[in-house]
Amino acid sequence: MKILIIHGWMNSQERYRDLGSRLQDVAQVEYYEFPGFGSRAYGSFRFNILEKYREDLSSFLRGRSYDLIVTHSMGGNILLRVLEREDVDARAILFSNTAYFGVDSLKPLAWCTPIPVAGLVLFRMLPQRFAWRVAKKIAHGMFHRYKSYDEITFHDVRRANPMAAGLCLTGLTYDRFRYSGRKRKAKFYVSYSEEDWEVSRKKTDLLIRDLNPLGVCSFPGGHMVALEAKEAYEKFLRRLLRTI
Repeated sequence: MKILIIHGWMNSQERYRDLGSRLQDVAQVEYYEFPGFGSRAYGSFRFNILEKYREDLSSFLRGRSYDLIVTHSMGGNILLRVLEREDVDARAILFSNTAYFGVDSLKPLAWCTPIPVAGLVLFRMLPQRFAWRVAKKIAHGMFHRYKSYDEITFHDVRRANPMAAGLCLTGLTYDRFRYSGRKRKAKFYVSYSEEDWEVSRKKTDLLIRDLNPLGVCSFPGGHMVALEAKEAYEKFLRRLLRTI
């Protein structure tokens, strides 16, 4: 079995290395990183960054075959844009905590792109010890209600390209893309978290209506399902691999 994991906003492949290592007994796991996050350089400037990411992911997937593609948040949004235009060679796709048709909760941060960009630039300039304390307080109040802000998340934020992250935040927050319901080769599955502060249940229900997935699963905790519901998420992926 072969799995591809596609990360979300302000994450990198490092977020999923632990999950991938725990699945190695049942599958070969690969990872995809968007330019501007993790170890990938952002490259040339483009205001419509979500379209840039669609093109990049589409190019990556051509000629590759997977049994299961696992996406998180922004990763699912970008893969749906690819699927709107072309099929991918996958037996099943799991859309976890997908940012879909806008993220209303982030509007106070994303209404003006230079604000998050400037904030991230300043954050990268802070001494690491002080930056850790600031990030942890913000995270507990906004994104990680059930688990502590860990080193992987901290370093992913520090490494992220501020321009790429800011443009993504604005693009996802005010996004009006909806999947047309095109029939594709892969079976669709959707998962969401019961206390997801970022992606509302209303938007997840809209995604479910548009995708008509074969299965839907919920997890305890917040938006970062691979961190906040680690064991339950791994068990679900193992069950999914046995059924596809």
